[in-house]
Formats: sequence, C-alpha cells, structure tokens
Amino acid sequence: MRRLAQATRFTTVMALLASLSACVTGVDRVATDFAPNDTEGLVYGRMELFVNEGAVKPDQKRGEVMSFLRNFTGTDNLVRPGLAESPGTLRIDARVTQGGDFIAKLPVGRYYFDHFVYIGLVERPRGALRGIVDWCTYSNSGYTTVSEPILVTFDVLPNRATYIGTLRHRVRIDDPYAILSTNINFGLEMKNEFASDTKRILAPYTKLQHPAEMDLAQVQVLSTPVFKPPRRPANR
Repeated sequence: MRRLAQATRFTTVMALLASLSACVTGVDRVATDFAPNDTEGLVYGRMELFVNEGAVKPDQKRGEVMSFLRNFTGTDNLVRPGLAESPGTLRIDARVTQGGDFIAKLPVGRYYFDHFVYIGLVERPRGALRGIVDWCTYSNSGYTTVSEPILVTFDVLPNRATYIGTLRHRVRIDDPYAILSTNINFGLEMKNEFASDTKRILAPYTKLQHPAEMDLAQVQVLSTPVFKPPRRPANR
C-alpha cells in the first residue's frame, strides 16, 4: 500500500491530556472466557512502529501506539481535534516493544481511529526511548498541517473475532532532539498476517463459537482535511 504522510510538530501536552482524559475508556482488557455474541465482538491485530525507518524493537525499554477510536457515522460527524478527548472515546494500547499485539471487545458496528499517539520516539543512551507525538489522520488543527488526509475505519462483526490487520506506523522526525518543535512526517501501511496473528493472539480465547473473520481496516484518502485551522486575521 502507498505511503500516506503529513507534517506536524511535537504536541506533547495534547497527547498527555488525551491519554489521561477521564472521557476515554480502555477496551483492550478482554477476559479470555469472553464469547462474541449478537451485540459484541472482538477485533484484533498488531501495531508496528518505525521511527526514521528503524523499527522499535523488543530490546528497547519503551515504545507504544495508543489508538483512540469512536463509532463511525459518516465523515460529517468526525470529532474535531481538541486538547482532550470527547466523551465516548475508546482506546486501545499496543506495546510495540512486546510485539504490538492487541485485542479489544467492542459493540457491533463500524469505528474510526480518532487519532494515534506514539510514545517512545527518541532513542537515548542505554536504549531508552522518549518522546510523545500524536497524529489526527483526517484533520488540520492549530498544531498540525495534514498534507494528505486519510480516514481509517474498521468493522466489529457479531459473533466473531475479526482480524483488522497489522498497522505499520512510520514516523520521521527531522530533529529528534529539538527542545520546542520539529517537523514530523507520518505514514501508515497495512499488512495481512492473518494466519500467524490469529494463531498467537486468539490462543487464550477458548470460548469462541465461530472461526475468526478477516476484514482488514480500510484506509480512505480524503480530498481535503475535514477540519481546517481558523484563518488568522490579517496584520494591520
């Protein structure tokens, strides 16, 4: 799949507020005796994180992809980015230094990724990783300029565990050690690792009544950003 990119600056405050918001509910703590039914299903897959073309590996101390998601009811109803997540936001954490596997329990329906937050982007001495940035894929804001907006959606099917793919996130940082700001480019690629991921991730879930379904997350390129930053008044 083609690479999809945007440019932005470090937005540590926004990411921290979003990750700590009381309006966010984690959905990735799923009891192994859960059985999908008519109203709730499972979604699973894996996250990979590449920083300046280097993969965040298990021998590094920190590396995480936090995915914020919401029910999808059309592009007219996408959430405008803010300093904290709106009520109803859900979150999936994938620790890429532990393989990046994720599984979540959600009501049946269609969802979209509100934005992604990346933790552990700058490598320090002794292998430690630091740095937090975030990417709202479909929107401009006061701190982000999207060069090619995209919308990432997926479906939760009834009575099934649904594989939505491996999402490979690429982050390129012009100056990783800049104190205030720097240009950052994001990219997203999809991989199909259904056989290996299914065998590994679903092994503990012994109550599944039906075989897993493959329904990869969909990436839609938008003609323009859904939201644009307000125009600044002309200098007088």
